[in-house]
Amino acid sequence: MPPPPAAARAQNLAVVGAGASGVAARNGLTLPGRSNNKSRKSRVVLEPGHSPLDWARLQKSGLDLRGLQHPHFLKVPPSMLAEHKTAPDDVWMALNGKVYNVSAYIPFHPGGEKELMRAAGKDGTTLFNKTHHWVNIDNMLEECLIGILVSEEELLPGNAESELEQVD
Repeated sequence: MPPPPAAARAQNLAVVGAGASGVAARNGLTLPGRSNNKSRKSRVVLEPGHSPLDWARLQKSGLDLRGLQHPHFLKVPPSMLAEHKTAPDDVWMALNGKVYNVSAYIPFHPGGEKELMRAAGKDGTTLFNKTHHWVNIDNMLEECLIGILVSEEELLPGNAESELEQVD
């Protein structure tokens, strides 16, 4: 079926936000049943120097974003993860089985500190995948990786691993 003529398409658009003069503030056109004034969560204004490009530059700068005293990766059980939820200096979270120190990322998070802190000290995989399913977290936080999330039982003395099975 061919598309409707331009006049018919124009009738499907409604003018919204028109003032007394009948002129809309923006383009003023929306599809029926929609509004330009959607109720969105309030946006967080990032400080200058905290854009996604600034974060990418910081990651490639060579600065230590992990915050550990050694170069090794850790096996992090939930009890250890729960100890690290104090903004802005000590915030860890688990995402997809990996544990990240996100302290340095807090001022760069587009949703603000409050949103990021919802997963502080715990496994935020479900929340992250619900709100940011398109984001490549492994790339975005690669310099913040501190280890892998393991169960409490995996760290019990009877469950010792060989050197080949250790994280690094």
